[in-house]
Amino acid sequence: MLMARHGHVDVPDAIGRFNSEGSVYLSAQGQDQASDLAQRLQAVRLDRICASDMPRAAQTAEIIGEAVGLTVEIRPGLRELNCGSLDGAVLVDLQRDHPEFAPWILGGYLQGFSTAESHFRADLTFPGGESILGMAERVIPVFRRLCAETIGGVTLLVTHAWPIAVMCCHLLGLPASEYFRFGTPHAGLSVARVGADGRGILDAVNITSGWEVIAGGSLPSAARHAL
Repeated sequence: MLMARHGHVDVPDAIGRFNSEGSVYLSAQGQDQASDLAQRLQAVRLDRICASDMPRAAQTAEIIGEAVGLTVEIRPGLRELNCGSLDGAVLVDLQRDHPEFAPWILGGYLQGFSTAESHFRADLTFPGGESILGMAERVIPVFRRLCAETIGGVTLLVTHAWPIAVMCCHLLGLPASEYFRFGTPHAGLSVARVGADGRGILDAVNITSGWEVIAGGSLPSAARHAL
C-alpha cells in the first residue's frame, strides 16, 4: 500500500483564509510536485490508484494516473477532516475567538511540531463538522475495504494529511488519537505492507527524496506481499 498526500496548494489565500472545502486546487509548485511523484512512480508497477474527491487530491492523482496509465478511482471516504463552519478561518481570528482550534492550522496546515500537550485534540469536533476520531470512523473502513479488495497488488491512495495519519495509526495498531505523531509533507509518499484488515508494517514514511529505495526494486517486492 502506498499513501501520498496531495501536492502544494496556495493556502492560506491572499487574505489569509485557510480553506479546505470547495475549489482548492494545486498551485504551480503542487503541480510540479505531483509530476515529480508521477515520474518516480513509473519505476513501480502500480495496479490501482484511489483518491479523495477533493480537487487537490483528485488533481494530484490524475497527474499520476496519466503518467502510469491508470484510471483514478474516486473515494469520497478519503476526504480531509470536515472543518464545518470554521473552514476558511483566518489564524488571528481563530486564535482570538476559538483558540482551542488554533492547533488545527499550526499543526495541520503548517505542519508544526505537535506534542502530546499542544496537538489538535482528537475528540474536538468542529462546529458543523468532524473530530479526528469521527474522521477515523469514516476513513478506516474505506482503508480496510481497499486492503481486502486488492491483496497481492500495489495500490496508491492519494489523500490528505490527517487521513494518512489515522491510516498509519490503524496499520500500526495505534489509537487514532496518536495521529499527530505522523507528519505529512505535500506529495510525501508512505509505504506499507498490509493485510486484509489494514494492519501491517510501515516500511517508509513521507518519502520526498531518497528514491533509490524504490528505483532499486525493493518497493515492488515488498509491496507485492501486501496490497
